[in-house]
Amino acid sequence: MNKCLKMFMACGILFAALPIMAATETVDGITWTYTVSDGKASLGGGSSSSRAIPTSTKGALTIPSSLGGYPVTSIGYRAFEYCSGLTSVTIPDSVTSIGDSAFYNCSGLTSVTIPDSVTSIGYDAFYNCSGLTSVTIPDSVTSIGYDAFYNCSGLTSVTIGNSVTNIGDWAFSGCSGLTSVTIPDSVTSIGVRAFDGCGNSLFDAITIKGIKLVDGWAVGTTESLSGYLNLTGVRGIAGGAFSYCSGLTSVMIPDSVTSIGSLAFGNCSGLTSMTIPDSVTSIGDCAFQYCSGLTSVTIPDSVTSIGDEAFRNCNGLTSVTIPDSVTRIGFEAFYGCSSLLYVSIPDSVTSFGHDCFEESPAIYRAIFGGGSGGGSSTVVTTVVQNVEAPYALTNAAADRAIASMTVNSDCAIDSFVLKDGKVYDSILYVSNTADREVTLSLPSGYTYKSIKGAKPLTIPASSQCIISITRVDAGVFLVMREELEDVK
Repeated sequence: MNKCLKMFMACGILFAALPIMAATETVDGITWTYTVSDGKASLGGGSSSSRAIPTSTKGALTIPSSLGGYPVTSIGYRAFEYCSGLTSVTIPDSVTSIGDSAFYNCSGLTSVTIPDSVTSIGYDAFYNCSGLTSVTIPDSVTSIGYDAFYNCSGLTSVTIGNSVTNIGDWAFSGCSGLTSVTIPDSVTSIGVRAFDGCGNSLFDAITIKGIKLVDGWAVGTTESLSGYLNLTGVRGIAGGAFSYCSGLTSVMIPDSVTSIGSLAFGNCSGLTSMTIPDSVTSIGDCAFQYCSGLTSVTIPDSVTSIGDEAFRNCNGLTSVTIPDSVTRIGFEAFYGCSSLLYVSIPDSVTSFGHDCFEESPAIYRAIFGGGSGGGSSTVVTTVVQNVEAPYALTNAAADRAIASMTVNSDCAIDSFVLKDGKVYDSILYVSNTADREVTLSLPSGYTYKSIKGAKPLTIPASSQCIISITRVDAGVFLVMREELEDVK
């Protein structure tokens, strides 16, 4: 073989390896346009001006499994865009991917058969195919691109195969006729507004990994959930959504979530990691109660309210960061957090529920005005030894305080001073080491309301208690007493 022939053959091999652009072949009267790469054909010429078939093609269409001797393995970008006369399409087993905008605006398409060979459906793949009535996505498919079935208003049912892990943003948005969707446990995330505009009747049937969704809100689940959970695309977490999921260890809450409902993660004892995004503005009552595995919580600057009993009995919790944005901490919010040694409460807090740190070491070390924005501490420790020793509850700029008082003689404290009109939610820790009860008296001109007939200003002998004082009217204070253990 001469040298020139060898060079020619080498060039021929090289040319065969390059893509053949805009090759055509006529099959059953239809002229197909395709490209070839690595011995495989892709329908379409790779641009809107070179579609797989003429846009005037009508009726039922069966895509050939090979063109030009090459297997057809993909439906390329915009391959059938604006072929509005197509009524049905059968895709052969040779195809592994349906490309972006492949059937964009095929408004006359009523059915499509997707074989088990397909592994991916691109973005806008069936955008505005308003004539489609049902779709079965086979088990081979692992991802559904964003806007994939956007505005398929005639679609009434969708079955998603067991291998799909991700449903893209807006994937089924505008499918107003959709009444039935089957989403397998393999799905780990549903994109933003994936089912937006599908109507309320649909959402009774949608679940993701056992999580029932209503208009993007997680509203119910099964206790069998375990491990890491990604809630991408969920817009809210409703009350009780994940309660008693003791196998959950960590959860990713996306920025789309604005509120965490009551008991949302209650009794998730295995939960060790939780990141609350900046989008969340409120943490509901009992939201994380009995999450004994949680060790630390950072509450973002967006949160304004921490609900009643929100972190009750989180006995593994050693630290919590409360930002300046918080204005309300509910009653018993950190009750029983036996490992919580210290907490800073910012000046922004104007409503502080009773027994907030009951049975927590932080009850002795809570700092007002010590939040992320700084501020002066109003913590005071006073030892009262006789009746002449007054105790001023508000002796700092914050106009509220948590403090401790030890009564170590048989006496009544009759000069309990309040700053007129300035006390809102104040807490006093009192230890009575005497062998007789001690009475705290409000100054002349002040009155108090008690709860359920209790005597909140009387501390039994050899006991400890928390007294919570809240101004409810001019000169009128709501005073509550909560007894602790006996003094030994």
